[in-house]
Amino acid sequence: MIRRNTLKYWIGFWGILLAAACVSCGDKAVPPQASAVPESFTFFEIGANTELTDALRAALENKLGDDSISGRNVLNLEINYNGFLREHFPTLEILNRRLNGTAGMRVEHDTVTLMYRHMPRENTPFDFVELVFDAHTRKPLVIRIHAGTGDADILEILKRRYQEPRSVLWGQGDAKAYYWERNNDVLILSVTPNPVGKPVYEISMMYVNSIAALLKREGQGQKQERREEKGAVKDAFSQNVPYPPDGVLRFGGSVALCRA
Repeated sequence: MIRRNTLKYWIGFWGILLAAACVSCGDKAVPPQASAVPESFTFFEIGANTELTDALRAALENKLGDDSISGRNVLNLEINYNGFLREHFPTLEILNRRLNGTAGMRVEHDTVTLMYRHMPRENTPFDFVELVFDAHTRKPLVIRIHAGTGDADILEILKRRYQEPRSVLWGQGDAKAYYWERNNDVLILSVTPNPVGKPVYEISMMYVNSIAALLKREGQGQKQERREEKGAVKDAFSQNVPYPPDGVLRFGGSVALCRA
């Protein structure tokens, strides 16, 4: 059972979310090279155009505790079970295949991931929070939030913020995924019962516009690399090397006659 002050935290947190349609970290604007994307979903100070800064990281630390940070990771959009996106969200499945290549490949992307696992229960009702940012634009790509059982009805709170969702059943029919789409971005709330029947919540915010921009930028970089590689190979075999005056090539102590 979540303590009373934790329930107050839930109400306060979602109250802020309800009041803010478009938020940013406030201390820096989106960098000039990063085109703005449409706003969609928010978590604390983080919206679709929020830039990861030291100030934002410090603010999250005050709310969620210490983070672990890592860079250049695999970006897998799959949730609930392997094949869930293929069955229920084919557009996200296509995007996920582009991110991860063929089976067995490990495809890493230029990202920064903040992860929070051991959050103080008196401050937050969350069990797990993961935020993945594009290392180039500093914008969020994916936010994942896990929350255990509690008195706060997350579904009703999200309905008030984003209106009525669509939904799909999965598992044995006792699990349900509610989802919202806004300006191409997708928010999915998965609700599953624990062994005693209380709901467990998993929230996934997928910033599709920024993920698509990441893939486009990576594709352009790969094309440039291929052009440079092709040019280097061409240069290696197209140099006109003059014959030596005496018609003899010398390799260390050996010699070879040059024939025109």
